[in-house]
Amino acid sequence: NKHIIIVPGNHDIEWVDSKGNIDTNAELNYYNFYYSFYNAYPEKSFMRIGKFKINDLTLGVAALNSCRLESPENAGFGYIGNEQLTRLRDYLDKNRDVDVMCVVCHHHLLPVNFVEEIRTDDKRVSIMLDAELVIRSLLDDKIGIIIHGHQHQPYYTQIRRVIPEYIDHTGKKIKLDGLLTVIGGGSCGVKQSEINVIGRHTYNLISFPNKDKLNIKTRVKSSNGIGFYDDGELIFDLKN
Repeated sequence: NKHIIIVPGNHDIEWVDSKGNIDTNAELNYYNFYYSFYNAYPEKSFMRIGKFKINDLTLGVAALNSCRLESPENAGFGYIGNEQLTRLRDYLDKNRDVDVMCVVCHHHLLPVNFVEEIRTDDKRVSIMLDAELVIRSLLDDKIGIIIHGHQHQPYYTQIRRVIPEYIDHTGKKIKLDGLLTVIGGGSCGVKQSEINVIGRHTYNLISFPNKDKLNIKTRVKSSNGIGFYDDGELIFDLKN
């Protein structure tokens, strides 16, 4: 299990039970699941950081909880916060051998749909409230990869964020100029009415030929519903 990274999603911390009542133990339910999976107690924030050796590459993976604000009043809102970002920075300071650091969370930093709809039945919207804070913090710490889920939509992009007079975490004024690769996962099991625009279930296989390149192979469920097939490969440079 130590090689499996999980993050809570907005349906894992579920605030309404089958009868429509508010479940005050929503986070406790996930806490117990986490313990049963890892046989260890989670951090208060549910974040988890580890590193793995892949050939000659040391890959760090930080699983951040973007569901800290999940509640009946804030359904669909993603939020990571400074606490987890500071914990991530401290980890990197103590683990200088990490060649590539990848962040995983549930909610998306960037829009993945043509239009984000407001659901009239429960007023639910989908947005990461501190998206810009997260982007700046990751680039400040030289982290260039983030993987997310949430909207069941395969999504791949790179953004270059430039801030001419940026105050970094040490208080020094710098020119922040970084490249962030954003990978949105599809879904392997959501019901058809909630599936992505491709209209089929998908998942990604991600590999690192070296510390400066990232390969993504998307696998799509076949039209006859049996098995998955490779749907091309994307190659991203991780350096400006």
